[in-house]
Amino acid sequence: LRVLAGGSGYHLDSGQPSIAAAFKKAGYRTGAIQSAFPVSRTFGLDQGFDVFKDVDGTFKKGSPAIAAAWDVNRLQRRSDATTDLALAFIDSTEEPFFLWIHYWDPHDTQLIPPAEYMAKQAKLSKRGLPLRKDETAMYAIEVEYQDGQIGRLFQGLRDRNLMNDMVIAATSDHGEGLIDGHQLHGWYNHRMTYQEQLHVPLLLTGPGIPQGVVENSIVSTADIAPTLLALAGLPPVQGSGINLLPLASADSPAKKRWVYSDQINAFDWNAGLIYKRPDSAFLYTVTDGEWKLTYRPHLPFSASELFNLTLDPKEQHNRIDRNEAEFRVLAENLAARSPWVFEPFVGKGMDEKSRESLANIGYGHLQASGGLQWWWECAVHPESRLETRGRCSQDVEGSACGFPLLPRTDWKAPELQKK
Repeated sequence: LRVLAGGSGYHLDSGQPSIAAAFKKAGYRTGAIQSAFPVSRTFGLDQGFDVFKDVDGTFKKGSPAIAAAWDVNRLQRRSDATTDLALAFIDSTEEPFFLWIHYWDPHDTQLIPPAEYMAKQAKLSKRGLPLRKDETAMYAIEVEYQDGQIGRLFQGLRDRNLMNDMVIAATSDHGEGLIDGHQLHGWYNHRMTYQEQLHVPLLLTGPGIPQGVVENSIVSTADIAPTLLALAGLPPVQGSGINLLPLASADSPAKKRWVYSDQINAFDWNAGLIYKRPDSAFLYTVTDGEWKLTYRPHLPFSASELFNLTLDPKEQHNRIDRNEAEFRVLAENLAARSPWVFEPFVGKGMDEKSRESLANIGYGHLQASGGLQWWWECAVHPESRLETRGRCSQDVEGSACGFPLLPRTDWKAPELQKK
C-alpha cells in the first residue's frame, strides 16, 4: 500500500497473502485494534481478521494542495481506549490468538492526552519555544502517555498469566523529522526517506527469542511476518522479508543485504507534497546499511542523494557525483526491483461520491490544478522518456524536462529498459 489516497483510493487486493490469514488458517483467532483511519477497512486491511476494531470513514474534499483528505480530528482513537479494546479481545478469546494493536497518539497534535499530560505541555509552552520546538516537546509528551498505555497492556498480560507464553513484536511504520529533521533537511514530518523517517525500532520478545541480543545489521519491517510465522512453526507467506531468528545465532554467517523503501508523494492526493516539497515527489531508496541511495527520477541526476551512513549518519554530504562504484551497486539493485510508478494508482477503495468530488476539483484524468499534467507528460511517463534514451521527448514549460530517467545514459538496467 504505497499511497493513502490515489486515483480511486488504494485497496489491498484480496488475492494478496497476509500474516493474519496465515494465522487464521492455522487455527488462531485473529484480531486487530486500530487507532486511525489510514489502517481501516477502507483499504482492505481487515482481510484475515475475525475481529477488526477500526475507525472507518471516508475521504473529504481537501484544500487546494490536498485533493482527498480525511477527518483527522474525528477518525482516530487515543491509546487508553485502544488498550481497553485490546484487553477486551484477549478476555473474549481462548488461546491461541494473533492480535495486531495499532497505536497512534504521537502521530499528530490533534489527539490530546489527559489533563495531567497537557499540564506539562502548558508549562513547556510558557517557555516561549519556537513552533517546531514546541511541537517536538508535545510529541515527547504523547510518546510518554502512549508508553504508559502499552505498559498497562503488558501488565494486563501478566495479570492474566499470558506474558510467558506470548511472542510480542513492536515496531513503527515511520519516524518523524521533528526539530532535528527540520534543521537537517528542512522537513518536520514524515513522507521523506531520510534516516529520521526510516530508522524505526523493532523489538521482539517471547519464547524462542534469545534475551538481551541487539542485532545491528540492517533489517526491515517486511521481516516481521516471516519471523512471527517461523516462531509459531508455520510456513512463510510470499514476500520480500526474511526470518530474523538466525541473525541472533553466533554461528549465523554475515550476508550482504539491501533494504528498500519509497514515497510516491506526487500521486498521494492526501499528502499535498507535490506543492510543499516537489523535490520529494518521487523517492526511491535502497540501502545496504552503510551506503544509501535516494533516487529522484523526476529531477536532474545531481538532485538524487548518495550517503555513507557510517561516516555521515545525519546525511549531510551528498556523494552522488563522487562514488561511482557504490552508486552503481545500489542503482542496479534498485532497478532490478522495478519499483517505478508511471501513473496514479487505480484501486477499489473510493466510492462514487468521493470520486465525483475529486473530479470536481480537477483530479479527473490527471488534470490537476497546479500541474500534475506535466509530471505525467515529462517526469515519469515511460513513452516520453525511454524512447529517447532517457530524455524527455517534448519541452513542457516549467517542467523538469531534459534530465535522464536512468542514472547514466550508458547504464542499461534490463528491467527498467523493458518497461
